[in-house]
Amino acid sequence: FLRIIDYKSSKRDIDLNKVYAGLQLQLFVYMNAILSSNKERYKPAGLFYCDFNTNLVGFETYSKMLDMNDEIFYSEKLKKNKLTGFVIKDVELLKNLDKTLDSDNLTSEILPIKLKSKGLEIDARMSGLTADEFEIVNEFVLNKTKDICEEIYSGNIDIKPYKYKDEKLPCDYCKYKSICRFDIKHNKYNNVKKLFTKDRPTEIFELMNSENKEKRGEK
Repeated sequence: FLRIIDYKSSKRDIDLNKVYAGLQLQLFVYMNAILSSNKERYKPAGLFYCDFNTNLVGFETYSKMLDMNDEIFYSEKLKKNKLTGFVIKDVELLKNLDKTLDSDNLTSEILPIKLKSKGLEIDARMSGLTADEFEIVNEFVLNKTKDICEEIYSGNIDIKPYKYKDEKLPCDYCKYKSICRFDIKHNKYNNVKKLFTKDRPTEIFELMNSENKEKRGEK
């Protein structure tokens, strides 16, 4: 079982809306590269981001810092620097990813794992994918990657930066603004749709699966 960890200089997490828009394909491409080398041997377990800037443990007061023993401090430090991303939703697999999980400890300090019912079930709030959902996303990512490559080779350089929620725009830190000359009066943003929400958890998988079938020539 494989875990892919991508080290970043800032905190981030997997957002399926960005995956659908072709903006967050990297982890899935890495995973697929290894899986495709030996499909019988390798299976996915998790895709994670790690912020290599150490997040420090904060204290409300000096007395609270003095009251904290080494064990609790170490635990808090792990939580502050927990990996983000997706795990494959399989209880036995999750328990192997973090051996500290048991009926008394249902939340991992190092991975985005939450269990319930004394460790027998997966918490519905946990970020992750079922094995079937992973296959859908993985196939979609490969198709999207091919589409992007074809766009590049065809010479498509449309001035259309992405815009998503309240995030910073790519133009804010782009070194080529003077060349691009994006102007909202004459150009349009590539607005990323928010398809994956708590109220609509399956819609994005249905869309991805539909596009996968279309690529395969199926109705």
